[in-house]
Amino acid sequence: MGCIKVGVCEYCGEARNVEAEEYDTERRVDQLATEQCGCEGATAERKKREQRENCRKNIEEMIAGEHPEIAEIFEKCIEPLQEKVFASMTVDTGDGKKAKIKATRDGLKIELEEKKKDEALA
Repeated sequence: MGCIKVGVCEYCGEARNVEAEEYDTERRVDQLATEQCGCEGATAERKKREQRENCRKNIEEMIAGEHPEIAEIFEKCIEPLQEKVFASMTVDTGDGKKAKIKATRDGLKIELEEKKKDEALA
């Protein structure tokens, strides 16, 4: 059964009432307060979290089935890309495709490019 506890946003320090479980730690209550806060820092963190979740879904849908090793590498790239440690990572899959994960102005982008080349020698 839930109860009302006071948590503090970790970005702006605003205290707020949140519904929590009786056994929740102070840290968890503060996390709940941060999740509900409308300050700039908390809003930016929520956006990053959503971006990470969506990126993981895209990696799963586009790459994991055929190339689970590349999917694992790309998942490890998500947070460094968000923190601008590097701008992109490209992997040649070895079967005529290149997989790329990159940071864009609008978020994180996954690309799977297949290169086809038609040649004829006479």
